[in-house]
Amino acid sequence: MPVKLKTEAAIQADVILEVNRVFKDSVTIWRNNTGAFHDGERLIKFGIPGQADISGLIKPLGCRLEIEVKRPGGRQSANQVLFNRMIVSHGGLYLLCDGDIEGQVIQPIQERLERDRRVIR
Repeated sequence: MPVKLKTEAAIQADVILEVNRVFKDSVTIWRNNTGAFHDGERLIKFGIPGQADISGLIKPLGCRLEIEVKRPGGRQSANQVLFNRMIVSHGGLYLLCDGDIEGQVIQPIQERLERDRRVIR
């Protein structure tokens, strides 16, 4: 029987649960949605093209955190690459996760927290 890969939505849910568990008082995150819908004859768009799936803030310095989740083998769109560069150029932390939550999310956030705490001492 072939191994079934996790969906992007399942990985997103796992990321949110694990980040909240590990960093309950140091990191605040929320799910970002983008898309569009018709309200009668009007097309309503929401979100920013390329924004990450999960956004948040890392204390104590208020660093912006963005986490883009992809299914295993998934790739960023051109708009996501631009959004990634914008966040990093402004001092934020942008992470890509395709299922390795410990290595791709928890460890980089921990490293950023340690760096920020050294800065404010």
